[in-house]
Amino acid sequence: MSLHPKTLFRGQAVSDWGLRPSFARIATESALSRTQALQLEREGINKFSISARAQFAIEQVVSLIQVAGGIDFEGWSVLMQHYSAPTRTLDWSMSPWVALYFACNSHEDSDGAVWLADFHKVDQSARRLIGDKNVREMSIDPSSDDVVYFSMAFNSHERIEAQQGRFSVSTNPLADHTELLEASGSLQKII
Repeated sequence: MSLHPKTLFRGQAVSDWGLRPSFARIATESALSRTQALQLEREGINKFSISARAQFAIEQVVSLIQVAGGIDFEGWSVLMQHYSAPTRTLDWSMSPWVALYFACNSHEDSDGAVWLADFHKVDQSARRLIGDKNVREMSIDPSSDDVVYFSMAFNSHERIEAQQGRFSVSTNPLADHTELLEASGSLQKII
């Protein structure tokens, strides 16, 4: 298994669905500004982290709280997503078979889709847009550029390991990842 795969895959049960994370859908439907969405996200992470202390090993919780200058929103988002909380992340897999499973697993009356993203093109585009800025700071700054990048789960969950999981994350919690990934020239969809 490669640390940096060439292609990442995402399966969706309905081919018409875009790549908009659950948090972005909720915040957009509620007509929240980016500043309001960032505040709501921060409150959600805080509430989840308080409950998590009773459910997870203290070492895992501490590692997510004490990250250079603040909360590890990526780590919390990955953990929260696997407990059905809305986040700004989207699940991807290094395995086309895992993506195909999710494309065919439900909604039998609809065509599914498997999305393919070129990891290296996304990485190059993100590096160019981020430059020497701090991505964590960009992710909490309502005026920062919209950038999508891939992240690994360092505080891993057994389902993430089984699904060979990676995550797309945007610096903008309201962003549709489809548009940002298409801008990097890295996205394909098979229906």
